[in-house]
Amino acid sequence: MKKIFAILALVLCVFLTSCGEPPTLIPFIGGTSTGEFDFEGYKFYFYYEHNPSANPELLVFTYDTTTPQGEALLNRVNKIETEYNAEIIFNQDLDDSQFQMQAMSGVVQADVCNFTYLNAMQLFAKNGLLYPITDFPDQIDLSREDKYGAANMLEPGMYNGVPYVVCPLYWPGFQALDSFALVYNAELLEPAGITNFHEFYENQTWTWDTFEEEYLKKFRVPNIDGYVQLFAAGNMQYFDMLMYSNGTEFITRGEAGNNIVNTFPLAFQHAYEKGEEWYSEYGELFDLTDSSFYFGDFLYGDVGVTVSTAEHLTVGVIAYGANFRYNIMPFPCGPDATYGEWAQFIQRAQGFGLAKSSKDPEIAAQILSLLLDPFEELGGDAGLYDFYSNMTFTEELDAKIFFDLMNYTRYDYTFWDKADVGRKMASSFGTALKQGKSAAEAYDMFKNYLDYMVNDCMLPNFDYMYDNYYSLQN
Repeated sequence: MKKIFAILALVLCVFLTSCGEPPTLIPFIGGTSTGEFDFEGYKFYFYYEHNPSANPELLVFTYDTTTPQGEALLNRVNKIETEYNAEIIFNQDLDDSQFQMQAMSGVVQADVCNFTYLNAMQLFAKNGLLYPITDFPDQIDLSREDKYGAANMLEPGMYNGVPYVVCPLYWPGFQALDSFALVYNAELLEPAGITNFHEFYENQTWTWDTFEEEYLKKFRVPNIDGYVQLFAAGNMQYFDMLMYSNGTEFITRGEAGNNIVNTFPLAFQHAYEKGEEWYSEYGELFDLTDSSFYFGDFLYGDVGVTVSTAEHLTVGVIAYGANFRYNIMPFPCGPDATYGEWAQFIQRAQGFGLAKSSKDPEIAAQILSLLLDPFEELGGDAGLYDFYSNMTFTEELDAKIFFDLMNYTRYDYTFWDKADVGRKMASSFGTALKQGKSAAEAYDMFKNYLDYMVNDCMLPNFDYMYDNYYSLQN
């Protein structure tokens, strides 16, 4: 399974540039198929979320068609149309709520919907507007590691234990995944005598204790406000980082095959206590807010270590805004976790769902499967690894970490059914530890969030996740 998630890291947000003229969509004429399938001129309607700031003539599936990814996609569309006798029609005129209302009333036809925030997918599934992906095993084989990845990549696209969305694992730059890692300003840390964190990664000593002893206790660099901040993140990211890196499991499988639920496990309590301890000891040099201002502080050199999504590391504000050498790391491993299996967390993913308004869902599923094949012309994993090593990061080890840190990514249920329960839970506990509340006091205050997240959101998905992923890890 590690192989699967190393593959997953390939697709995280890298936009290459191209100096050639992009291809254009060939007008569909129709005729006889020359390929394996003949769809007899089927009109395949593809809906994706409205982006008012984008030029629709230069945007397909969220790709800019002037990039190599966009070119590869248009070539793929043209191939399907000409070889398999189908017409692919794009629609980005409606936002989620408009589409939901019109699709429910039968006004709008769509074969496939693209969701950039899967909370919209969950509402569609809840209202019966999407087919379960598992209804089409002959067309979409979810066990294909080279195409869709492992089951836990599907978790953000599940509703009540059923996958409704698939993600194109080998489409570089498509999945703007909110998957978090640590990022640090090496040009600030090294002159201050701080050992480069990469050494701890290589000698396998990257733990909470190492992070505190070798960084939190030692790093003091004066600036106009007193000292450069040790750490900056949102309350939510700070607590999520501690909770998942300490191996927190809310649901386990018992020896008798039953599911055991614990909304207040010891690993969770220990993570909270460590977060409160660090904030109590170093809080004057911690910037914990629920805003994105800490990115600016990091870019101005006023923060030593922060958290960042893979998106911002590759095509976002850090990739384009940092004028200094930065490096990345996984979260340090907590004492209750198994070393090397510390968990990163992911807040959202993009994916495709099959709409109930499709006139022929089996044909739609087959066309979707053809669309989601890897782009051979983009060089595969070797080409992407070279790009990360040579163009995105300043050190090859950062590319290796970038590939590896997704091995145990866990979905934190931030965007579940628009209740935002994962965000509310983590932010609330993060706020409580800043106020000096004990773990038990915080649990009494916010256990309703945990109960809902674990019992209403996680538990319905657990059997599928366990059978297709967790039980196969060992």
